[in-house]
Amino acid sequence: MIILELNSRKIVQFDLTENPCREFVKQRIELFSEVFEGQKITLIHDNASQFTSIDYSWFGIKGVSICSYAPNMNAFVERLNGSIRREALDHFLLFSKKQVRKIVKEYVEYYNHQRPHQGINSIPNGETASTTGKIKKTQFLGGLHHHYYRSSA
Repeated sequence: MIILELNSRKIVQFDLTENPCREFVKQRIELFSEVFEGQKITLIHDNASQFTSIDYSWFGIKGVSICSYAPNMNAFVERLNGSIRREALDHFLLFSKKQVRKIVKEYVEYYNHQRPHQGINSIPNGETASTTGKIKKTQFLGGLHHHYYRSSA
């Protein structure tokens, strides 16, 4: 389950489970609503029964269900699902839930803070890069992805 803020493309919340039931989704929505309490929130979700059986107004959220067989109505999250698979999970032999959770957690950190996003001028968090200093790099996912930056002089 992924909750994505569309304006910044930031992954606000994610969690993994083999069997996503109504209670799992309801607990995650409750945690999400506590963090953003008092803000006007619209949550776009698919038509799976674990999403459609929840009354989002209990949490102060407007729930919008996408049309059946229309994944483009939720294109940002569908693209993100593919990115997680292609850019992270496809490069590892997966043996345990713990390993998958660790890989996805590290990818989310990379995605939110380092990875360029074309739809928001390629700048994560709205920060502009420094033009002076020595070039350094940080590795993510065991060297699968790198972030290059300039250190202060």
